[in-house]
Amino acid sequence: MLVADVCGNGPSAAAPVSRLRWLLRQHLARGEAPAGILALLNDAIVAGNEPDLFVTAVCLQIDPLAGSVRVASAGHLGPFIKRACGDAQELPTATGPALGIMPEQMFAETSVELEPEDAVVLVTDGITDPLGTASSPLGQAGLLGELARARPSAESICAALLRANASNEHDATVVVLQLPPRHRRVTPLRTTSR
Repeated sequence: MLVADVCGNGPSAAAPVSRLRWLLRQHLARGEAPAGILALLNDAIVAGNEPDLFVTAVCLQIDPLAGSVRVASAGHLGPFIKRACGDAQELPTATGPALGIMPEQMFAETSVELEPEDAVVLVTDGITDPLGTASSPLGQAGLLGELARARPSAESICAALLRANASNEHDATVVVLQLPPRHRRVTPLRTTSR
């Protein structure tokens, strides 16, 4: 999964990178590592030679069976986790530079363990900017407060974050990826024939 935010507003700002969707889809479908995908996108954006274009992005790969997530970030906030127990936190990630600034960038990956029904929350700055304060200008504290108050379901998380930004005129994107509940395996009964 990848969430990105192009500098500027509207379709005209996104047009120079829209041609990269096919490239992104191919590499995500192959299951490539998040850091490698960000490096590939960075080089493609730099090669497009668009002056003053940069993109923040966060890429992650979730293994629902193992209950783990691998994350790489290119100047983007988050991701955030809404734990099934109700706690909310920002994942500690090594944030690399935004995409499109310099060629051949390397991005670090962070791995985090998840519990059943934990949710990973990705947002654009249209969600976090209106929640900014003097002590948390990028809005992380406000977002964490909204997440803590939300019930631990994808619908509740989306509703809480979008409701908190109802008056926002910028792009406001929320993506919630929630692990399923862990099921116990049922062992079939042996039947004996007489």
